[in-house]
Amino acid sequence: MKGKRKAFQSSNVREQFIAQIASCHPFVTLLAQIPDVHFFMKDLEGRFIAAGPGILRRLDMTDESEIIGKSDSDIHPPRTVEEIRHDDLEVMNSRQPLINKLESLFSPSKGHTLYLTTKIPLLDDEGNVIGIIGMVRPYQNLENPPAEVKRIST
Repeated sequence: MKGKRKAFQSSNVREQFIAQIASCHPFVTLLAQIPDVHFFMKDLEGRFIAAGPGILRRLDMTDESEIIGKSDSDIHPPRTVEEIRHDDLEVMNSRQPLINKLESLFSPSKGHTLYLTTKIPLLDDEGNVIGIIGMVRPYQNLENPPAEVKRIST
């Protein structure tokens, strides 16, 4: 019983602390400092609300204002857009995170490259889903690719 009570108290303390945070700006700033993490936030319509320097570099953009308000259809080919939007809607509707999904994403200078994508639902103060927050990291294990890499690459 003590273990469960302690876990509940820890979770409660965490929630109380997070509720005091006035904005997500510190998290955006922190994630922007990790060179191989491409951080993003999207609204319910799939429009980019925030994007870190990694995504901007991948898309040959220099300022976040270039991507704000755009959607994946402004960046990727239709097949990729369909898969990304499906995943976004699934995360928002189920309220379940998508962790380390392997996918092929477009870059004007590199073409399609493999990435691991993580997305979680973004909630407002009342617990309503208002979008998603996520990150994309380059896939590194090309020496021993799993079947999923072979499927995506063809």
